[in-house]
Amino acid sequence: MTKRQLKNIPLDMIIEPQRELRTVMTREKLEELAQSIKRFGVIEPIVVRKKNDKYEIIAGHRRYIASQMAGLVDIPAIIQDGQDEDAEAITLEENIQREDVNAMDIARYLAHLYEQEKMSVAEIAERFNKTPQWVNSHLRLLGMDEMLQAAVEAGQIPYASALELMKIDDRAHRETLARAAIENGASHRTIRNWVIAYQNEKHFREKVASGEYSTPSTIPQNPLTFECFCCKNKHDQNSAITVRLCPDCFDIVKDFTEIYRRENKGGESNENLQD
Repeated sequence: MTKRQLKNIPLDMIIEPQRELRTVMTREKLEELAQSIKRFGVIEPIVVRKKNDKYEIIAGHRRYIASQMAGLVDIPAIIQDGQDEDAEAITLEENIQREDVNAMDIARYLAHLYEQEKMSVAEIAERFNKTPQWVNSHLRLLGMDEMLQAAVEAGQIPYASALELMKIDDRAHRETLARAAIENGASHRTIRNWVIAYQNEKHFREKVASGEYSTPSTIPQNPLTFECFCCKNKHDQNSAITVRLCPDCFDIVKDFTEIYRRENKGGESNENLQD
């Protein structure tokens, strides 16, 4: 049974974690947290465990550093009395719940347990109360292109969407769609549709190459097209722009679009009459 007690501990009695889950801590964010601590204090205690005559941080590394920057001499801390696996589970779960760590950091941490500690996927899932699918999904992130790994780490694209793009085996096309997703804020559903369109096209071309399908007279050079919501014309899929609207604003755009279509259609009719 794990025991816990709360007390204020001098900062010079605390040591940093032996293995830090987070690999990126920006100075700007730390300064913002330090200013908050100066004003309101440390609202949520850090979690530590006894290590010789010191206390090692289990969770709350950023709060500890920001408290030093804020000039504090001690910090509220929960002293955890448990096994190493308990400490690891707390570290991972707290960071996930607080969204203090990105998916790439989690992936590297799980890979350490899998490769260095020789733990199986099932054992890792059980330790952190996650599913084996969750563990496998994060481990797969380490096999992605560097571009996608960097985008996930920077928070430019969700890790699930990045994994979806990895289903496209044409690297150049995959990177083109990745840039479009990052620049336009494409939703996971949109990205999934891009992948399906690519897979369908690839399947068709493979059937044509094998002779199973007869080759049509013309094959579109770029079959990945979409119909514009406003003008209803077909455009290259890579030129699509995703805009996030609330339902009310969407209705306004829809109404203006209908007006535009009617006026445009009317203009064409008038030109025909004059001819």
